[in-house]
Amino acid sequence: MIDNYRGSKHLFWHNIHEQDNLRSILFKLAELLSKLGHDHLEIYLRTRTSLDYYELSRILEKSIGVKDVVLVFDDFHKANNQIRTFFVNIVRMLSLSTKTKMLILSREIVSFDDWWDLHAREIVAELELEGLDFESSKKLLKGKNIDKRTFKEMYRLTAGIPLFLEIFQSKGRFERYMHDELLSKLDEDERKILEIISIFRYPVPEDFLALYDELDFEKLYILRQKSIVKKDARERYFVHDIVKQFFYKRLSPSRRKKHHLIAASGYEIKDEPLDIIEAIYHYQEAGEYKKASQLAIDRSAYIFDGGSAAEFLVILERFDEKVVDTKLWASLLMVKAKACNMIGEWKRSLLYLTLCEDIASFIGDNELEVNVICESGRILEELNELEKAMDRFKKGLKLSKKSDFLLGMGESYKGIGRVHWRKSKHKEAINHLKKSVEIFEGTGTRELIAATYIDLGNVFDESYKIEKAIECYNKSLDILKEVKDSQETARAYGNLGIAYKRQGEFEKAIEFITKEMTLAKASRDVKLLGYSTAGLSYCFAKIGEIEKAREYVEKAGEIASKIDNENIMFDVYKTRSLICKHEKNWDRAVKYFKKSIEIVEKLDALYYLSDSYFEFGLLYEGMGNTKTAKKYFDKASKLYDKLGIRKTHS
Repeated sequence: MIDNYRGSKHLFWHNIHEQDNLRSILFKLAELLSKLGHDHLEIYLRTRTSLDYYELSRILEKSIGVKDVVLVFDDFHKANNQIRTFFVNIVRMLSLSTKTKMLILSREIVSFDDWWDLHAREIVAELELEGLDFESSKKLLKGKNIDKRTFKEMYRLTAGIPLFLEIFQSKGRFERYMHDELLSKLDEDERKILEIISIFRYPVPEDFLALYDELDFEKLYILRQKSIVKKDARERYFVHDIVKQFFYKRLSPSRRKKHHLIAASGYEIKDEPLDIIEAIYHYQEAGEYKKASQLAIDRSAYIFDGGSAAEFLVILERFDEKVVDTKLWASLLMVKAKACNMIGEWKRSLLYLTLCEDIASFIGDNELEVNVICESGRILEELNELEKAMDRFKKGLKLSKKSDFLLGMGESYKGIGRVHWRKSKHKEAINHLKKSVEIFEGTGTRELIAATYIDLGNVFDESYKIEKAIECYNKSLDILKEVKDSQETARAYGNLGIAYKRQGEFEKAIEFITKEMTLAKASRDVKLLGYSTAGLSYCFAKIGEIEKAREYVEKAGEIASKIDNENIMFDVYKTRSLICKHEKNWDRAVKYFKKSIEIVEKLDALYYLSDSYFEFGLLYEGMGNTKTAKKYFDKASKLYDKLGIRKTHS
């Protein structure tokens, strides 16, 4: 800000000290004014034993009101009441001048008489100063021999505030500064407030602070005025990380536990997904690991549905198997695996499931073992390791039958059916999925019935029994309206969109795939977001909205690469080819189609391969290469015959 005026205005800078009075500050200002040819203030001060505010204001108005001057008063929090009172007159006087500006720097919120009136009339404005940026902070400490890792941590804690950066280098100096400049100037109630706020990871709402009986809100307001406690844009209270760290480590273990437990109960009552995560965190910090782990297990589905898998995983990683019993630890591993699924970290998920399966087998928990086996089968299917997935589901079925675990049987039949579907064995897929539905209907697990209807719809869709597919998806959606599972609802909408896409009803397809995308974004399910983005890009390409298609296909490509998903990448390459075809960029169109076909040939996905050959034929037809077009139409026709699908091209 000062740099903006440098060279164009005269600068007066004064650091206020506790021993300063109004006369001493005015003498300093008089020196500058005398150099500018205005000695009225200096003469007045030397000839008067007492100061008249009205006379002083008139002199200053004539001396600096017409000059290009910037007045800077630093450390204004040290100013006494006489100085503060007079500054109101200066501020009012300067409001009439367009040339002179005044800047007041303070560690506290500056409060004059009539401050709010001045603020409302826009005579004054507040600006909260921020720390230096990363590079500027490095320059400030250049030559201090601080390694990169240490400096990054210093910058994180100090937020680039120059004073903190300077004193943070020496722990002893830092502790002394915090004691002398902060702790020694606070009373007991103010210290308690800072201790309470220090236990929170994030800015804390006022209603949370009201849970602490010992907290004095009048003292909280004083700390706000001193700018020790601040408010964010959402009116939540926080303190600087350095202040937080200083007060948190001063808490005794008993007070620390007490404060964390109060916070945990408050977050648990609020009952939003991120609040539940914070409740778990505070129970962990209070040493209540059993309560923390049980809450994490019981509310995991709600947290995932709320789109907080990534934040949840951070908290889950803080659990230690040494502080919870074996069965709870196994369940926590399952929850960790699910969180990894949601963010697309499949291999990490499989690692947790392997650990969980070993524990379940060791403690003889058959149901948990089956659940783990089926979950790992689903991931292996997603990774296109279909034989391994089939082995998993068959093992799950065997164990489920051995212990008469009906839900395990249903999940195993469902998994086997899905693998048959992925292998284009539609008859076997339908038989196993229907068995799954029968079991789930018998157990009354309606959310699982809904999920299986989606899978049945997929099989009918790929068999070109589109009406049956749409019927299955709608049955699923009817059930999901009751059970409210956003992840499966998204999947149902997306597959319904694909069915309409198959019929060439692209506007309808866009409508339902957009619904899938909305829910996927809300739950932050990266896999579903990838599928929906890829689906929309294809539809937009087919109806000629090329810019939209290009926008969505790039996003889909990023997601597919990030989570290493070949199924999504197959759609990405196919859409890129369609875009190039529209632009008559034939070489690139052929290149992308070949890439898409390479993926489905490797996966041995006959249905998608047949459709790809058919579209490849259309591409060559558009190029005028009828011979190559016929070659691919014939390839498609043979696969359609093998799959029992009737589709012709005239």
